Amino acid sequence: MRDFSEELLHNIAQECQEYESVANALFGLSMTNVTGDEPPRCDYCVHWLGSTCHIFRSELYTMD
Repeated sequence: MRDFSEELLHNIAQECQEYESVANALFGLSMTNVTGDEPPRCDYCVHWLGSTCHIFRSELYTMD
């Protein structure tokens, strides 16, 4: 699997309309230490699926 920079993962997730953090999806904000203020990252999203997310892949393709 290819390593992606934190900046890339953050930039794509920040613009993603479908971003949902795994922590929020599994536990909700009230049951975790997640405040909701942390910057999003693709690899922390429920749609990530080992970098197979169609949104991530299409954004990555347009950057190449």
